[in-house]
Amino acid sequence: MPVGAVVNPADGHLRHNGGLAARIVRAGSESIQRDSDTLVRSQGPVQPGRIAITGPGNLPCRLIIHAVGPIYDYNQHDTSCRVLREAVKAAIQHASRTSHAQMPLRSIALPTISAGVFEFPIQACATEIVKTIMPLIHSQTLNLQEICLVRGLEATVKVLRDALKGYVRPSKTTTTHRTLPVIVEDASDDHVPVRTQKVILDKEDPEPFMYIKFTPG
Repeated sequence: MPVGAVVNPADGHLRHNGGLAARIVRAGSESIQRDSDTLVRSQGPVQPGRIAITGPGNLPCRLIIHAVGPIYDYNQHDTSCRVLREAVKAAIQHASRTSHAQMPLRSIALPTISAGVFEFPIQACATEIVKTIMPLIHSQTLNLQEICLVRGLEATVKVLRDALKGYVRPSKTTTTHRTLPVIVEDASDDHVPVRTQKVILDKEDPEPFMYIKFTPG
């Protein structure tokens, strides 16, 4: 899935030991973890709602945006949602305004931050992510051309698609087949102008990630 920036759902110490974070390091090389360790030693832990930037290692992107979401607190739901929105907004805005080697970043892969080990309920997480993305798109200040919403479980992809339905115009779409390692699954419909696709992140870890891809505009 070649994109300009990949968002990694990280903890504040940027220890990429499990979940998608660990898979990103395995696929991209240990240089990602080394860069993360150096950053934390020099600048301290990353606070919830904030981001940190490292190189991509061997991944087919220009940079990795490590976004630290909240550890979900059922007694502080509104605060958890606010911090999640801050992390999502910070990641997207950074990608939108970043030029790399004189070329702007045009796309970003964004997972469901905090929905894994941080226990953010997936439906609430999907809603908050979409609520954050769509005003940025409608403001017409976003330089990104593609946003990929990433999740490993098909049921979660459906939650993301459902969250998008209230924000995007009905449209027909066609699915373009790409060469491996992208395995394309045609899941377009009359309601959400997106494509759902499956991606093999790592040949040694062949469980596919699914992502929703749509073009702002």
